[in-house]
Amino acid sequence: MWHSLYDIIVQKGWLVDGTGSPRRRADIAVTGEKIAKIGSLDHEPSTLRIDASGKIVAPGFIDMHSHADFTLLANPYSYCKIYQGITTEVVGNCGMSLAPFTRGRADEVKQYLGAFLFGQVYSWDWSSLEEFFQTLEQRKIGVNLVQVIGHGTVRVSVMGFEARAPTDTELRQMKHLVMQGMAEGAAGLSSGLVYPPGCFADLTELVELASVAAKFHGIYTSHMRGESDTLLESIAETISVGEKAGLPAHISHIKAVGKRNWGRSREALSLIDEARRRGLDVTADQYPYPAGSTVLRQTLPPWSLEGGTTALVERLRDPSTRTMIRHDIETNTLSVTYDTNPGWENVVSSCGMENIILSYTEHGPDKQFEGKSLSQISKETGKDPYDIMFDIILNDPNAIMVDFYAHDEDLERIMRHPQVLFCTDMWTVAPGGPVTGGRPHPRAYCSFPRLLGRYVREKRIIPLEEAVHRMTGKTARRVGLRDRGILAEGAFADLTIFDPETIQDTATFECPEQYPNGISHVIVNGSVVVENGKHTDVAVGKVLRMRPS
Repeated sequence: MWHSLYDIIVQKGWLVDGTGSPRRRADIAVTGEKIAKIGSLDHEPSTLRIDASGKIVAPGFIDMHSHADFTLLANPYSYCKIYQGITTEVVGNCGMSLAPFTRGRADEVKQYLGAFLFGQVYSWDWSSLEEFFQTLEQRKIGVNLVQVIGHGTVRVSVMGFEARAPTDTELRQMKHLVMQGMAEGAAGLSSGLVYPPGCFADLTELVELASVAAKFHGIYTSHMRGESDTLLESIAETISVGEKAGLPAHISHIKAVGKRNWGRSREALSLIDEARRRGLDVTADQYPYPAGSTVLRQTLPPWSLEGGTTALVERLRDPSTRTMIRHDIETNTLSVTYDTNPGWENVVSSCGMENIILSYTEHGPDKQFEGKSLSQISKETGKDPYDIMFDIILNDPNAIMVDFYAHDEDLERIMRHPQVLFCTDMWTVAPGGPVTGGRPHPRAYCSFPRLLGRYVREKRIIPLEEAVHRMTGKTARRVGLRDRGILAEGAFADLTIFDPETIQDTATFECPEQYPNGISHVIVNGSVVVENGKHTDVAVGKVLRMRPS
């Protein structure tokens, strides 16, 4: 009897297929980019056989909230994501995407995104999403990419950093950019409402732009206006955008920030449940760590950030303005307020100087402080911690921090919720560069193995099958992918093979540049990119253009 010759057969593994169904023993045959057959394939011929005895064979993990688009042109293999089993990344989050923008406004966009470019100099010979996609495809990338459109990118390319509502003409321009981006394959619209200029947008503006994404069956994702004192109001606003615009709403990296808000995850999750009972499609995502990471300048009040980083530097050079900024932080008030943003995320008040760590700076003399808290730097130098913070930002407005804010009970309560997906919330870095990210958050290297090792195997917070479902199939459905995230005949062959007994995060906040243990093979679009724990230097990722159903 004649048998087809398959390219790859993965045999003797336990299949966790991404649907939430119980694991089962079966073999998988791959031909080209697709899964050709699932069953007992002991006697079928293949070019390559992978013995998965005792291991889990899962769909490739999908990073629901990634910022890989910032650095993928520099680090195209995306080692830090591939090594943790991620084969698809959803990028353009927190209102920040590298496209689309108004042609001729690249300088404003570069200033807006500058903190996350890590000094990389790109050609910026694109402005539309399709042009950006083609740039990535010419570069060849190691992961699959799903793109959402950054509201902040769109706004800054039409209005700059102005703290006001758009005119009718400006709103039409922004809606046109969103419409063009959705037509070219975006999966939705994202907002970053703590960052200028997103923080200056009101509900009407967000609903108008999200309504455009809704016409293309897209989603709305949001780094909300507040994750600490205004957490519940911010969730209500996110749900309201989805309801009024008529599209699914997704809360980015949901959390309860600061000791005075510990425990409020109960109320936060109740708001999601209540909205879903009303028939609204509301979900969220999470990275499994008690600390976040963003630009250090987000410790400052919104009014000090108006006008972009150039204006901020001038303010920090003025002693009287420094005094005003310090007053606002210490009293948790605002000297200048905006109708759209009555409160603000006061990171210093929520976390404390001892929990704000300098993660990365391009300013040479300050690099010695990477990995140290503002309090620790203050003790070592004898300088006031506020002056240290202001000076670091003055020297490099794009400096990055890690901030510790969470309580384990909130973290685990959120993790248990069935509508919470998983993510890294990180750009792509590599120990040897070209983008190292200084002392980056360990989530860049180990988010998904940490979830499967610490929280699934050791703490038994959620069952393995459910965790994989929320890392793969459920995430794929959230962004509109029909043929990824599951193990099924005819689906794309994105596979992650791991040992459930040894998968473990190794990256720490002190030593983050470490790849995880326990993942033996990763397959992207039918090609082996990690074999026996080693990258094969193959880049076969695709830009996944969404099409309206």
